[in-house]
Amino acid sequence: MRLVNIIKAPQTGNVVLLLISMIFAFLFAEFVFAPALFLMEGQPSRSFRLLGVAAEPNILIDDTKINSQGFTGDVLDRQKSPHTTRILTLGGSAMFNRRMTERLIASLKKIGSKPLEVQGGALRTHTSRHSIIKYKYHFNMYHFDYVLIYEGVNDLWMNHVSADEFRPDYSHAGPWYKRNLLLNNSIIARYLYDRFIWSSPKCNIYDLWRGQQAFSRGGPQPVCYNGANFRAYETFAENIRKLVKLIRADNGVPILITYAFHIPANYTMQAFQDDKLGYVNPTHYDPQPVELWGAVDYVRAGIQEQNRIIRSIARDESVLMVDLDNKISGNILMFGDSVHPSEKGVEAFVKIITDFFVSNGLL
Repeated sequence: MRLVNIIKAPQTGNVVLLLISMIFAFLFAEFVFAPALFLMEGQPSRSFRLLGVAAEPNILIDDTKINSQGFTGDVLDRQKSPHTTRILTLGGSAMFNRRMTERLIASLKKIGSKPLEVQGGALRTHTSRHSIIKYKYHFNMYHFDYVLIYEGVNDLWMNHVSADEFRPDYSHAGPWYKRNLLLNNSIIARYLYDRFIWSSPKCNIYDLWRGQQAFSRGGPQPVCYNGANFRAYETFAENIRKLVKLIRADNGVPILITYAFHIPANYTMQAFQDDKLGYVNPTHYDPQPVELWGAVDYVRAGIQEQNRIIRSIARDESVLMVDLDNKISGNILMFGDSVHPSEKGVEAFVKIITDFFVSNGLL
């Protein structure tokens, strides 16, 4: 009698048990282990981690307090009182520095009798693409009545990459720009993408998240300087249009603001570092040379083009607009560097916004 080795097929019950165990392990990792790990790192919730573009809650950045929701200004409930006016600000450091949100709240509360809540969604280094992400995946749930959009100079970074590596969603500049159904909803997928899939462009003159490289310190101009050949202008325009549509779809009122800046004709990095240009920044509050964003002529022309885009969109799509560029760009006393307002500049900025709300009867 021959012995025959018989390989028994796994029983159906064992297969089902294995699948259930695998699903349970994934769900435990996704909804229990990973969120707990991030909570230990100071991040308040799973949804906060998945957003990925807010600041660490409850800290102080220079003189500006980050609230428990990762932004500045008022902490909001999802349910808004029908008698309350809510305002959101979007942008980068020029809309964030020197307690901008706090000072805007104080000024606006003086002109209206209705309850007012203002949250500052602007954060340092943020671009128009960040504003799309923040609004689409977070701020839209809070039913803002007015959204102030102050975008500009940081988008100029996005051109500094080779033409073949440029991505219209700016995902060439950082992993958190990339969005899809899986990355928006799975911490595990986001972790794997950030750590093992996304890679920094081979050609880029800035490490956007770790500070300026040799060029911004006066070194030679890198080969890939503006390698994308101004393609970020097109994306900038599309982002502004998309923000306007998103805000209006939520019954909010978008308000565009042209970008104020001042680069003296005699600007050099050495003169800037030696405080010889006339900027008003005695405490050296977040001082940045023009070269952080690119060559002087590139930055000057770039912001002017962005302002042309903003004015065009405001005109063509009947969007309210504050022409801050026209009001303060020619006055160096308003600036601590080429784009960041001085103390006096912040006061002027806040007053211009307040006067705009008054003159248009918005509060």
